[in-house]
Amino acid sequence: MPDLEWQQRILFYRELGFALEEIATIVNDPCTDAIEHLRRQRGMLTERIERLRARVEVIDHEMEAQRMSVRLTLVERFEVFGDFHPEDHAEVAERRWGKTEAYSRSQRRSATYNKEDLQRLKAEGEEVEPVLCAAFTAGSASDSDEAMAAKAHR
Repeated sequence: MPDLEWQQRILFYRELGFALEEIATIVNDPCTDAIEHLRRQRGMLTERIERLRARVEVIDHEMEAQRMSVRLTLVERFEVFGDFHPEDHAEVAERRWGKTEAYSRSQRRSATYNKEDLQRLKAEGEEVEPVLCAAFTAGSASDSDEAMAAKAHR
């Protein structure tokens, strides 16, 4: 095996966090050829990349939550929102309504919300959603009693 190829294997395994003693055993294994080493290293690097991407995503969401003043732990956020990330929609909301007084009031009010407040709001939303859907499906006029009852959540 050429020295450059051997050194490359060692450096790749070292980058992957292997101790030199482990690397010596791996690269000197007569049953493992160059392609197998490359496949193994590629698989390990791909796994690391996915873990790092997931970490970056968590950090991005946390940074956005901090910007929006949402003060929940990651566990609390999952308990309240599940896989939904409200901060993913913050930019659109700010672009559409950011210059309005209602948006400013909403931002100030929501900055004080704790886990219980968010759970209560989520439950209220889940309660009114079927009413809104039924009014829409029935073709109710926007000023009908059904539609007005559904709009009461506002």
